[in-house]
Amino acid sequence: MEAIKFMKMDFLKMKTQIKLIVLTVAVVLLFTGKMGSLWGAMYMIFMGLIFCSVPFSIDSMSGESFMKLLPAKAQHRVYGRFCFSVAFLGICSVLISLTYIKGILGGEITASYIFPKIIMILSVGLCMNAIQYVFSYFFEIKNQQLLSIMRMVPGFVFFFAGSYLIDTIAAMPKGAVEALGEVVNYGMTHQQVAAAVTLVVALVFNGLCAVICGKREAMKEA
Repeated sequence: MEAIKFMKMDFLKMKTQIKLIVLTVAVVLLFTGKMGSLWGAMYMIFMGLIFCSVPFSIDSMSGESFMKLLPAKAQHRVYGRFCFSVAFLGICSVLISLTYIKGILGGEITASYIFPKIIMILSVGLCMNAIQYVFSYFFEIKNQQLLSIMRMVPGFVFFFAGSYLIDTIAAMPKGAVEALGEVVNYGMTHQQVAAAVTLVVALVFNGLCAVICGKREAMKEA
């Protein structure tokens, strides 16, 4: 319950970024159809990764002394921040999913084709963000310029590496895809199962990272 309260506090911190968030969503929604079936989802999660790091920047500028005075364990603050990132990226995925409704109703794409892919993109984004959070907790960067650069790195790695993989896999003949192994082949033919598995793995990975970071923060304050 305490973690949920800290998650809400992180969402409140995002009020200063609300105009930029709205503008980003509007741009993505406007150009989703022109960017291709998956580019909109890739870009939305890319921006979500950048926004997920905003609370760290705000804490760095304003100081964390107030947060530490609150009657809660260090682990709760960490868990709350991880809950915030999962919820925020989840919202990003829901928003981008809504843009495909028109195409589904018009018969241009099918729900079974697009939604599993969005879930898998979300799962990769969640893992990237968990790594970003571990780095932020273990290497406390106070320099705002360096912090701003570091905020961009996970998003760019996710976006450009993901874009490259999508192009590569799409261009590969069926035989080459099958040659990657039975697991990849199964994932390509059973995308709903693959999406569910990757999402579970991502959530478990986030949970483990949250526990590790929580223990780290507790040790620092002990």
